[in-house]
Amino acid sequence: MVLILTLDSSPRYFVLIDCGAYYEDGLATDITRVFVKGEPTELQKKVYTTVLRAFLNAYNLNVQTGFEHDSLAHNILDDTIEGFSFSHGLGHGIGINVHEAPPALNQSEIAHTEIKDNMTFTIEPGLYNPEHFGVRLENSCYRKDGKNHSFVKMGYEGKLIDYSLLNEQEQEWLKEFEVL
Repeated sequence: MVLILTLDSSPRYFVLIDCGAYYEDGLATDITRVFVKGEPTELQKKVYTTVLRAFLNAYNLNVQTGFEHDSLAHNILDDTIEGFSFSHGLGHGIGINVHEAPPALNQSEIAHTEIKDNMTFTIEPGLYNPEHFGVRLENSCYRKDGKNHSFVKMGYEGKLIDYSLLNEQEQEWLKEFEVL
């Protein structure tokens, strides 16, 4: 699925691509990336970088449940940028179906279930303003040895990253992922 989330009179707009595939005996994947045509505005960079911060922090958070991951993402995203909201859970389990549970990374009762080794799930924070644009960054992940790992090797849009909004730890974490 390809969604163009903003078209205005400026030569800049975002393209959000949300897609997935099935591999190895029918297991599902899910990924979302946002790209910009032209030079991004400061607001576009701020929104994108804030969503990236939420992803990096949730991905590297050493907690047991999806509820805790989701709470961290909401702490970073909620009421951060005027007019933009994070209106969904942080992620979902994946398996034979694209959306499965457990685990769940949201505020539901099932999200209190422990994320165990070999469970697969998405981490997909986002910020949206229907009058302007939206950003969602999604990776398919798995838990191994108590740590989150990403199946996704697709990089992030370098033109949209404002490194001054990332702390040193977040910049270090970003090195695990390619920046295009």
